[in-house]
Amino acid sequence: MATDGQFCWPPAGIFVAAYGQFFMAANKRRQEGKTTKEIIRCLKRYVAREIYDQLVHPKPAPTAGELRALRTAKHITLQAAADNLRIWPSTLSRFERGLTRDDHFFQRYSDWLNTN
Repeated sequence: MATDGQFCWPPAGIFVAAYGQFFMAANKRRQEGKTTKEIIRCLKRYVAREIYDQLVHPKPAPTAGELRALRTAKHITLQAAADNLRIWPSTLSRFERGLTRDDHFFQRYSDWLNTN
């Protein structure tokens, strides 16, 4: 049984932990005086809207392979890129190979490559 300060619905808790926008939304709801149960209900609705939107209007994953080609063309090593982006090289490698998807990181990585 979850206490008032804990999340009891795992996907909402995962979203709050993984994405800053969800964390900020949870804090905003808490400042509005909502209970943890009400916050989770709001987050569930948000997650449902996001999933429904993706099912109805699918957005293709960005092609990170182009970023790997751009990185190698600029003679930037995987280690140097990972150090500048403050992530593990193995995480960046998996991202470039298309094994993981993170649209926010894609934009950050693309911006970084285009400024170097």
